[in-house]
Amino acid sequence: MDFSPVAVARRRNGSESVALGTVATARDGYRGTVWLAIFVILLTIPGCAPRYIQGSPGEVQKSMAACADIRIEGQTVPRFMTGRTAFVLDAAQARLTKTSPTLGEIELKEKTPIEFGTATAIDPRGYFLTAAHCLGKKPPYLGFFSKGKLQFEPCRVVWRSAHEQPDLALLYVPFPLKVFAWSPDVPGGAEVLAAGFTMGKAPMARMRYVTGKIRIIEEEPEETPSFSIISHTAPLIFGNSGGPLFDRQGRLVGINVTADGKMEWLKYAVTIHGGTALRPDLAWLREKIAEDQAQLSKP
Repeated sequence: MDFSPVAVARRRNGSESVALGTVATARDGYRGTVWLAIFVILLTIPGCAPRYIQGSPGEVQKSMAACADIRIEGQTVPRFMTGRTAFVLDAAQARLTKTSPTLGEIELKEKTPIEFGTATAIDPRGYFLTAAHCLGKKPPYLGFFSKGKLQFEPCRVVWRSAHEQPDLALLYVPFPLKVFAWSPDVPGGAEVLAAGFTMGKAPMARMRYVTGKIRIIEEEPEETPSFSIISHTAPLIFGNSGGPLFDRQGRLVGINVTADGKMEWLKYAVTIHGGTALRPDLAWLREKIAEDQAQLSKP
């Protein structure tokens, strides 16, 4: 999850990006400049980064509790999600020890906060989408729950956007998957669910599920690949980048890439009130997978 001060405090408004928490009027320009200068100075001091608040506790608990009553294909949301998502771990931060022909366990190289995210299964032959900013210089390890703990597999980066525009990457692992089917359309105001990994004590990571509604949908037809930008109210947190945004039928709407928030200067905190997902052109995506399959079939 991209939680840089600029990315977190940004939302889409019409055709432009607006940094929330800054003052846009000329009358308040001086006050905004002073606050911005203080903010930048504080960011240079170790341990002085702003806190991130997921809205009011009541709103977040209500959002999470709503998932408990939802059934997809007759299954609870956590059971439906099993095998359809993976934990994305920077390979530079861990060593992999194989425990089976396909999966292994990892040992972290340093006891420091790790960079991680979520990947979403989109093709049963082994393909995932994730947020490009979740990837480091090396291809990441993908983690899957097996017997109550995460087991890892090295993956291959099939495609990654240049300069994270759009903020997406296509990954491959060499075994079959349960996958999401794509929703045929993305109606404004529709109820959606968001899922992604977050850190826990045992196992190392756990899945988190929240509900929300679609706010704004924008098209970027001139980009290559073309994609849609979907703003929604499901409160995302660190680690949810690359995770699925899906409807109550379990159909994939988009891939979450950033949390949307507002800087509250007096609290020196960013209040998270939703997120942004990307939906790539599906014809382009099928073509990319077909090209990769053709390369794999060569002797």
